This record gives sequence, structure tokens and C-alpha cells, in this order.
Amino acid sequence: MCAALAFLCLSLAGCGAAEPALAALDDTGRQIRAAAEQTVPDLAAAAGRMLSELAAAAEQAASELAAAAGQAADEWFAEETEPAEGSSAPQPTPENSPEGSVQTPQEEPAGQEGSGGQEEEQEEQEEAASDAVLLDVDNILQNPELPNGCEITAATIVLNYLGFPVDKVTMAEQYLPRQAEYWATDPDEAFMGNPAWLLAYYCNAGPVAEAVNAYLEDQGADYRAVDISGSPAEELYEWVEQGVPVIVWTTHGCTAPTYSTNFMMADGSLPYSNSHCVVLTGYDSEGCYVADPMYEFSYASYEVFNWCYEARGSYAVVIVEQ
Repeated sequence: MCAALAFLCLSLAGCGAAEPALAALDDTGRQIRAAAEQTVPDLAAAAGRMLSELAAAAEQAASELAAAAGQAADEWFAEETEPAEGSSAPQPTPENSPEGSVQTPQEEPAGQEGSGGQEEEQEEQEEAASDAVLLDVDNILQNPELPNGCEITAATIVLNYLGFPVDKVTMAEQYLPRQAEYWATDPDEAFMGNPAWLLAYYCNAGPVAEAVNAYLEDQGADYRAVDISGSPAEELYEWVEQGVPVIVWTTHGCTAPTYSTNFMMADGSLPYSNSHCVVLTGYDSEGCYVADPMYEFSYASYEVFNWCYEARGSYAVVIVEQ
């Protein structure tokens, strides 16, 4: 454009109309510059207002979503923990347990009137307390070092309980059999991938027992990991009664098993997408206590926990003195 104006000026210079034409061009340039100077600030101001409005709307939406999520969580918790209206507090056992209970145990209010009822209830509570077992097991969280390392972290929890000061990362890196090609790995033989990776899967009881025994052999210890997979759920509580915490394969939060469709395993099955592993540490008259490396739950009813253990394949490992 500048070249065109210059050419026009040179052409006009040879005639008497050059001076008025140059003056007109100069006036037009000033008008264009003035319009631009006025338009740019207006556009900037408009853009600033739009960004402010968007930021305010986003903040409000986030606040509303957080409030809705909190309300939904409160309502869910209330439904899960409050007994139904008019119902009496059950006294479940492994054969007769409440439905869908996965939570921290809540103390039930007294439901009987009169001194006779109170004495009977007190006797039941004392009997239940005498039957309860809770081992002094410290939990260890698998994150952030091992986002998919619940199995080896659960094993480390039990090793620490027995007095072996090993850490989960050492167990994962130095002792756990694993295979990088997770899609081609048999979980009964090795971990599918690497527990330190975000994209990895799981292993079953065999590799965990192998890892623990390799570590115990290096320590010259008289303990041995034993694969007790396939045992009835009731036998798990017998181990705990003897002071032996049990490494148990479950699902996240004891929910129904789900499966990944990313690949098919060698036997034609689909891999679990919510496999998990916890340590059974105790029980009472209503359910059982666990140490969960993801800290998703710490207590579950017998019905829910036993069902989850069986749905996941009834895999379990104990570490016992030879």
C-alpha cells in the first residue's frame, strides 16, 4: 500500500494537482490512525470484559458442582449408615450379614426398653467384644510411588507388621516378578507391567508370594509366604484369629468386578480393570477390618467382603513362621 501511495505521489508531482492530492492523502491517513487508536482500546476493553465474565461463570459453575458433589456424598453416606425406619439393629455373622455394608462401623443405638432388655443387650455386646479380633497392623499407602502397586504394598504392610523394615519400593523394584509387555503377561506368573507406571495392571497371588520369599531368603528369616488361594472365606478369619494378617485380593471399594477391553489375555479372558489388594487385619460380630493401600475402605460386612473375595477369584497369601 505504501508503494502504491508513493507511486501516486510521484505521478502527481508532475502536474499542478499534486499539492491538493497530497494534502487529501495526509488527512485520510490521520482519520485512519484516529479510528484505529479508538477501535483498539475498545476491542481490548471488550475482550477484558468477556474474559472476566467467563472467569466468573467458571468459578460459579465450579462452586455449584462442588456443592452438588458434597450434597450427593452426604446423602449417600446417610443412606448407607442410617438404619431403615422401624428396623431393629441386626447382629450379623458370616452366615447372616447385612446387605451392601462397606464403611467404618457405626455404633448402634440401644433399641430395647426396660432393665431386662438392657441387661440382655449388654451381655450380647460383651460377648461380641470378647469374640472380636483386631491386629495392630499399620497401613501403608501405595501412592504416589506405586499407583498400581496395591499387591506389593499389601505384602510390605504384613512384612512390616512382622518386624521386617523393608519399604514397598524396594519390594517392587528388587523382588516382584514383572513384565513390561503387560498385554502378554500371565498374572499368575508376573505383574502385568510395572506397579510404578500409571498404565499397568495387576498380578495374582503367585508373584507376590515369590517376591516375599525372595526377600525373606535374603534376610535369612524363618518365615515363608504361603499361597492359600482357593480357601473358603471363613478360613481367612481363622488365620487372623491366630495373629496372622492375610493378604486378600478384592476389587476397589468391594464393588462388582469390571474388565478392560483394551486387549485380550492369552487364555481369551479380559483383564480386570478394578482389581485391588488389601490386608485382612481383624473382625467383630458384624464384619471385618482391613488395611487398604488406597484407603478406600477400612471395614466391610462379612457378606460384602466374602462375596468380593470370591468374585475376584479367591486369591490370598499369608506369611508364617516355618
